[in-house]
Amino acid sequence: MNKRKSLAIMIIMMLFILVPISQSFAQTYFSSSFETGNVSEWLADDGGNHQGGGYVTTERALTGKYSWKAYNDPKLSSPDNISAKLLRWRFDYKEAFYSAWYFWPTDYNTKGVDGEYINMFQWKERTSPYDPTWIVAVKPSVSTGKDELVVHDWHGKKIYRTGIAFPKGTWFKLEAFLRAGRTDGQLIVWFNDQEIFRLNQINTLGNTPSYLMWGVGNYGGAGLDKFIYVDDAKVSSQRSTSVAQLSAPTNLRIVP
Repeated sequence: MNKRKSLAIMIIMMLFILVPISQSFAQTYFSSSFETGNVSEWLADDGGNHQGGGYVTTERALTGKYSWKAYNDPKLSSPDNISAKLLRWRFDYKEAFYSAWYFWPTDYNTKGVDGEYINMFQWKERTSPYDPTWIVAVKPSVSTGKDELVVHDWHGKKIYRTGIAFPKGTWFKLEAFLRAGRTDGQLIVWFNDQEIFRLNQINTLGNTPSYLMWGVGNYGGAGLDKFIYVDDAKVSSQRSTSVAQLSAPTNLRIVP
């Protein structure tokens, strides 16, 4: 067997072997597509809770039949009427990738509405007073007035504007990498797989000793009687797009 033939065979064998090996390194810590018809995945093992309004529905879904409709019901007492959210706290990992898909209705705007702010993706302390640490939120743009994504350092009392005016009336994906740390923390945020924010050597823990809780929601005064849909939430050891989707090529020829 000549060298060219041997090399081609080796490449094909490596591609078949590499896929399961590389994928096996990715570990899913948590996932929820709401296909149970409820929020039981978030509440499992007493490791999370559901606050404010919101319910699982078949009205709209990214995948499968169900999604979570984060509806701020004005009939609820304050602050439950503006704080539809799901939280999960069984994340004893120094670092992880967090993601969820959102559908934001076209008639939902924060400009000129109470607070002009909606918390939709957050990490919180796991010890009293359970304050947020970092938040991906929605605020109106200073220049255009259109809703855009911002990153909020709660303890640092600073809001970073990304300039991303996210699409309404269609599904979009938020993903973030967070490394827990008092001075060596890191936060990276992607919107539809495009990096929009990165900070290193920061406090991501707030005042909590070691680990955080994470959640999704529709939380803020601007959201009264408004809703968004959330689907396919996931916490993993790898980015959802980071594992190479390799397959054996079909156009390889063994040249004699």
